[in-house]
Amino acid sequence: MTRAPSEKIAYAALVTIVTAIVALQRIAIPAGGSQISVVLPIVLLALAALLVTGALVEDRYRASAYLLAFGLCLAAALGSSLAGEEGSLLSILLLGVLYAPFVYVVRPELRRLYPRVVDFFCRLMLVGAFLSIGMWAAQMLGWRYHDLLAVLPPGWLLEDYNTSYPVRAESEIFKSNGIIFLEPSFCSQFLALALIAQLELGGKRWRLPIYVAGILTTVAGTGLLLITFGLIVLAVRRGPFWTGGMFLVTVLVAATVAATPVGELLSSRAGETQDESSSFNLRFTDPYERAYDAIGENDSAPFVGRGPGFVNRETDVHFELTGLNLAFSTPTKLFAEYGLIAGAAFLAFIFIVFLSKVPSLTIAAATLFLHLTLSGSLLQPFTVYLGLVFASMFAVPAAVPALRRAGAVPRMARTPARPQP
Repeated sequence: MTRAPSEKIAYAALVTIVTAIVALQRIAIPAGGSQISVVLPIVLLALAALLVTGALVEDRYRASAYLLAFGLCLAAALGSSLAGEEGSLLSILLLGVLYAPFVYVVRPELRRLYPRVVDFFCRLMLVGAFLSIGMWAAQMLGWRYHDLLAVLPPGWLLEDYNTSYPVRAESEIFKSNGIIFLEPSFCSQFLALALIAQLELGGKRWRLPIYVAGILTTVAGTGLLLITFGLIVLAVRRGPFWTGGMFLVTVLVAATVAATPVGELLSSRAGETQDESSSFNLRFTDPYERAYDAIGENDSAPFVGRGPGFVNRETDVHFELTGLNLAFSTPTKLFAEYGLIAGAAFLAFIFIVFLSKVPSLTIAAATLFLHLTLSGSLLQPFTVYLGLVFASMFAVPAAVPALRRAGAVPRMARTPARPQP
């Protein structure tokens, strides 16, 4: 049997991708009057290296699903243009480029790298947790918050994100974004994903309270939502004994946090659902209402949408009027811009590549939940490629069942093996 491509080269490319999506998500490349996330070219170059070295193989079923879904989006974009809607060529091109890598998976011989890559992410997020905790501790000791990355030249930091803001009106304490994360909510979500991944990998339990402490300093609810979802998935998969133990631990942690000032801050956000300017409304209410209204705006919209880039235009207008950023989720953006048919097809493609024959259903489901609900992730390279690395890329390719019957490829455990030290 032909030996697989070098594991060292493949692992180096994979950890480059993980490092980029974690540590470089705030960095941009100025391009005329717009910006390109530096994560995109770095990931594409790393994927090109994997392709050139033969580490990736095409999954013909995923390729077919991608061509169908993207083809329908192209047809919808053309239809909306003929209907008189404004369209963004850059938006539709970015959609095609971002998701094209999902048609590839690693060679079966390299799937054993998955636990090592996940463990690398967990170790990297320890750094993120310490940065987040350190940023909070420094403020407690009297440091006045300012963006430490603002020393970069103008245009080299991604704009239109709430990098950090006070924990409450007129407070001098800012939510922690760990310096390197676009927003406190992203810091919270990535730390939550690391916690779920560590529970799935097993071992190194000492990392868990560090992730929790980092999440608390962000004072962001989306990370807690992701943890809740991940724990539910784990509870279903691991049974009542594990669930009972985790429930007791969760209650103990929640009671401890509730007795701290951070607990008071988190509980004060419970009424945000009634506040039109709240993060909850900007993320979970207003975008869905606007997408529903957009689809019903005219007779053609349910079939072809309002055109690529419609959501960005809506967001820009809302920001000019209110100074607040809407966060359209992946489904709302797809349906509003490409209509119900193309939007549903592309959403189905996302479900297929995130969940089909993946090495860890728990991590894949948590990543999908993050991608679909917690932020405007459809065209964000760093959240899109979380799913590529932690779910899609390590899925069993279409050709593997025949190889397995021939005894060439061993069946991988449902839960990844614990990384070797």
